[in-house]
Amino acid sequence: MNKNKRAIIVVVLLSVMIVCSLGALAPEVKASPNIQIAVGQGFFNADNFYTVVGEVKNAGSNAVKNVVVTVNGYDILDQIVWSAEATPDLAVINPGARSGFTTTETYGGQPGSITYVSATLKSATETTSSPVGFQIAVTNANMGATPSIIGNAVHTGADESGIVNIYVTYYDSRGNAVGAGSEQYDVTDPGNTWQFEVHVDNMAPNSYAVAYMVTASSSDDAGNPGQYVATEVSTIAFSPQVTTSASSTAAPSLTSAPATSSPSTSQTTSPSTSQTTSPSTSQTISPSTTLAAPPTTNQTASPSTNQTPTASPSAPSSFPLWIGLVAAAVVVTVIVVSFVLLRKRPKPYRLQPMPPPPPPP
Repeated sequence: MNKNKRAIIVVVLLSVMIVCSLGALAPEVKASPNIQIAVGQGFFNADNFYTVVGEVKNAGSNAVKNVVVTVNGYDILDQIVWSAEATPDLAVINPGARSGFTTTETYGGQPGSITYVSATLKSATETTSSPVGFQIAVTNANMGATPSIIGNAVHTGADESGIVNIYVTYYDSRGNAVGAGSEQYDVTDPGNTWQFEVHVDNMAPNSYAVAYMVTASSSDDAGNPGQYVATEVSTIAFSPQVTTSASSTAAPSLTSAPATSSPSTSQTTSPSTSQTTSPSTSQTISPSTTLAAPPTTNQTASPSTNQTPTASPSAPSSFPLWIGLVAAAVVVTVIVVSFVLLRKRPKPYRLQPMPPPPPPP
């Protein structure tokens, strides 16, 4: 084997090693998280703050974390005039689980100038599921303009936990999230039982809660969230949507499960009354129960409103552009060097004739 052939083999091997190394740097292709969003009520607070309540559902097969939702508010000309980001209450959302969210951001415009809001998924990362470490039982559900939830919780996990957060999202008779509240409890030992009470922290004006969803999660001793979660207790089904009216009255009608009530009672929510669910109340409503929403003003959603779930983000490219360019340059260099080396063939060796013998003396 001559020197040129050896040089070609060395160049080819080095090129293969470089390309393989670049391939190892490329990110692994994973399935995109499937997150559905139901943006709820948007309303103005004091000091020009605007608040939106909503919820997300993990419709994928893997748990997700680092979920960020972008919420935009639009004026009558369909122009974005307000924007904020929201993170769900649960740090880790298991497959099929739901979590509420609340976001508040300043708004410099006039109250009422935001005609509707929409929500899209900004980011989410797949992760391992959090084990179920709590059992929740609601014993008293006070609905109305200032709702609250009372219940019992049991620490069923095997390990000690850090702070336990219990979250409640409240819904009106049309299935829109109109309020939210949360409480923290320092329950560490497995087997502990405690009573919780969660009042509404943010509530849309002129709205009346008739249903709720309760979730819970804990952090570990080091403060890392998502150690344990609780299976949510809900009296309303999830209705995915991405846009809704932003007025202080009820939003467009959505398909949803009715609120919890005792089979022998009829519920009517009014501004002056609140509804109470007895401790023996089951989590499903009797067919005979009726829910009457309070009188509200006429409201029309923006023509661009749709009730379809948000599309999950596209999967990232397996090879960034710079990796492809470098690999292409390596391949071109190999071809050029190989061509040059093959063109430089050594001249054939010619046997020189023996010189004539010297003449005799």
